[in-house]
Amino acid sequence: MENVNNFRVQEKRYKCPGDLVPDLSEVLDTRDPNSYGYNNLQAVRPDVFTYSKVPGLIILKDCVSPDLQKYLLKEIMFEQLQDSKNKTNLSPFYKLPLETDSIWRRYHDGRECDLIEGIPPTKPATVERLIQKKLRWVTLGEQYDWTEKVYPDPALSPPFPTRLASFVEDLVQSYTDYPKWKAEAAIVNFYSPSDTLSAHVDRSEEDLTLPLISLSIGLDCIYLIGGSSRSEVPMALRLHSGDVVIMTGPSRQAFHAVPKILASTIPSYLLTESDQWNRWIQTKRVNFNIRQVRNS
Repeated sequence: MENVNNFRVQEKRYKCPGDLVPDLSEVLDTRDPNSYGYNNLQAVRPDVFTYSKVPGLIILKDCVSPDLQKYLLKEIMFEQLQDSKNKTNLSPFYKLPLETDSIWRRYHDGRECDLIEGIPPTKPATVERLIQKKLRWVTLGEQYDWTEKVYPDPALSPPFPTRLASFVEDLVQSYTDYPKWKAEAAIVNFYSPSDTLSAHVDRSEEDLTLPLISLSIGLDCIYLIGGSSRSEVPMALRLHSGDVVIMTGPSRQAFHAVPKILASTIPSYLLTESDQWNRWIQTKRVNFNIRQVRNS
């Protein structure tokens, strides 16, 4: 029935507190040939799949090398996060130190107890709390206006990170019919095991037929993707660190969500000699959601 929100039913099915693990018996996992729905995958190349029940969805298993994953994480935390031109969810509420004295650099250097002044009426918070609990996203390239739901003049935005752009543009050119696609904007989301992303469709770009790319680093998650209506029952896909999803065709305007982050699933190659780094990454899924904004 059209008025039944089957998507919401599935969100509730997989959503559970903190370190608890939901029933995974009906979750597709490209790393497990015995997982639910695996026989509906079509391997178009080694480790590259489409899924018959979600037209246009392309799943690239273990696509991002460990070295590139580590590079992208370090670029975000040590470089992009300290650039005042890149908006974060914290920017309107705190007087954030930037450049070489950013909250991440303070955290990484063991200054997690430093207090960061809030913009009234926001109260001060420690660097530890901001990094571990409150930092939810940072934008790259064209800076989306979350209040007006538009992208502003691109001339006012910082350049998109070169290595990330080159990597995802090569993927789109290799696996889709969009050889001129350009990475122009991204939101990088930071998830902890209790965090979720509700069902939505990305509709702010000029051309909604252009691919949308999702790149996962860190903890595994349960990713739901359905159709153009919440009445359609979504499929549940387990995404691992290094996986990439490309949404093209009908899947580009499909409802999708992340109801669960799976604790204790961090790959060992993301750990370093830094206790501060390890304490952070062991509780995080970092997702790069990348798109072309302009119809050029």
